[in-house]
Amino acid sequence: MTVDTDSNDRARTSFSCAFGLLTAGLFSITFSIALGSGFFALSILFFLVTSIVQRRTPADNMIAISAALIIMYGTASYFWSINPEMTIHKLSRLWWLTTLIIAANLTYNTQRLTILLKALVAGCVTLSIYNIIRNPLLAYRNVELNAPGCPDFLTALISRGSMTYSQIIMAGILISLAFAYNNRNDRSGLKVWLAVTLIQIVGLIINFKRGAWFCAVFTIILFAILRLRKMYLAIILASVAALCLLPPVQSRLSTLKDEFKVEKGGRAMMWLDIAPKLHKAYPSGIGYAALTDKKMKEINPKVEPGRNHLHSNLVNIVVELGWVGAVLYIFMVAVGIRMAFKNSASLKPVDAKASELLFALALVQIGLFLNGLVEYNFGDSEVLLVYCVLTGAAAATQRTQLQKL
Repeated sequence: MTVDTDSNDRARTSFSCAFGLLTAGLFSITFSIALGSGFFALSILFFLVTSIVQRRTPADNMIAISAALIIMYGTASYFWSINPEMTIHKLSRLWWLTTLIIAANLTYNTQRLTILLKALVAGCVTLSIYNIIRNPLLAYRNVELNAPGCPDFLTALISRGSMTYSQIIMAGILISLAFAYNNRNDRSGLKVWLAVTLIQIVGLIINFKRGAWFCAVFTIILFAILRLRKMYLAIILASVAALCLLPPVQSRLSTLKDEFKVEKGGRAMMWLDIAPKLHKAYPSGIGYAALTDKKMKEINPKVEPGRNHLHSNLVNIVVELGWVGAVLYIFMVAVGIRMAFKNSASLKPVDAKASELLFALALVQIGLFLNGLVEYNFGDSEVLLVYCVLTGAAAATQRTQLQKL
């Protein structure tokens, strides 16, 4: 009996360490891929070693199964890849999907969910402040130095924007709104969370990424429709309209039409010319991460230079892994969103605050999926890791076997 108790104590400590490392990874991935991935790797190691030593089987919920299927199929694509060296080199990125399984097993109560999400928001606020200060300073310096592609301050500022940062901050905004909503009856707490949200909104705007803008606006409006009174929805819509009148925002929006002209060599050319030809030549896919700038230029030399992806999750996955890979991807995304909404609804009668956090995580998944229609964020390690941890946390249920520890 004593041996069993000691064994459970050691397992509890090890799994707690794994969760702590997972939390540290989620915080630090917002500003450092090296630091964040290091913490995530240690979390995975702690979890796997403890599970093996203690002979504890991880919970096999549907989201974990869907992630495992993509990992296995993407890994198998090495055997038919047109660029096997690149596929094997990039497979480590695909295997980060294991963090989804870890999060689904370790985030089994409201306390852990709250800790995890506050860590991400803290990271997003840090990242936003960093961008708000750094981007204008670097833009000004580039103009002063007559750097290539920086004829004026606005152009230089826009060039400093990051799609990676924008999508992570979008997730932080939605989670912060949920915390603000949970503190709606606490004036001081509400002010803090609204201030935190505002800082991130400025951080999102200053990155000047239109896809993240549109997805953030859509999900925030969806949150307002489903959770807030009509007055607040009107305020949000008026704020969005006012932001659209700002010259820098208008400048970015005015160039949107160029993205869908085939002759510009951007998304339209990739989606309507290069992707169909590659899929026709390789119906099963060219292999995970096997696409290169050279391969695209063989099909159409006018494509924008320096690209090794097709600016869309679905298009890119169909080209690399065929329709089987695309179906597995859509299945994983659909399962993640469904489980987040389902868990949110089931928790509402017993834990309304946790329910709202899970509702926000469902919106985050929707936002990242929509952004992934026009960006290859499935191939962005930082965004993928944030998606995996949040999706796993939202899918975790009280049936998780590790809850007993």
